[in-house]
Amino acid sequence: MLNALFIAKDTYKFRELESALLTSFFVDYTDKLESGLEQVSKLEFSYDVFFLLRDPFYDEIPAVNRLIKNKVFIYQTINPDNWILNDKDKYPVYDRKSNLNDDRKIVLNASNMMGKPEYFKGVKEIAVFNPFHVDLNWEIVLNGNETTMAMIGDIALRYGREVVIAQKSRNFVLFSCDVLSDEVVAAKRDNIKFILNLLNSLLGGAEFVK
Repeated sequence: MLNALFIAKDTYKFRELESALLTSFFVDYTDKLESGLEQVSKLEFSYDVFFLLRDPFYDEIPAVNRLIKNKVFIYQTINPDNWILNDKDKYPVYDRKSNLNDDRKIVLNASNMMGKPEYFKGVKEIAVFNPFHVDLNWEIVLNGNETTMAMIGDIALRYGREVVIAQKSRNFVLFSCDVLSDEVVAAKRDNIKFILNLLNSLLGGAEFVK
């Protein structure tokens, strides 16, 4: 069994993700990371995968930066002004056709994704809520539909597959949207299967049972 740590304030918001992982992972929660060398070394030894499900506090950033370098690390944020992206251009993302009765609750078609095919095995649709576009020139994991737009006010600056919603650098995946909370998973799309596929790739082919 592998070990996963959820770093979250509202742990009850990620029960569906936790349940899906429990067949292959021991899952722990914490609401705070310690950044001391001894504490970070213990985290590295104890866990295979980290899910940062809120923006880190300032004093947690050294620990996050070290864990990103050495472990599989998944971070989702709907805050464009977080510590990684604060000097980058960010734009809210809308889709007025492929949505869940709200053009900020977007349904992505897996066949339109530029990410590796292995991420989308058995996946047809992925729901993302409150996404924003930012391009770090990393490997693209999720991108927009043909009808997706990254906008400032009424001006669309990026269209379709040029809209980047998730990207990867080595074993670090940044989701600039909500793709993991129970609210999104409840949309009955294939988010959980997508995440398991992504973890399978990041962990070098570990097999997960859904």
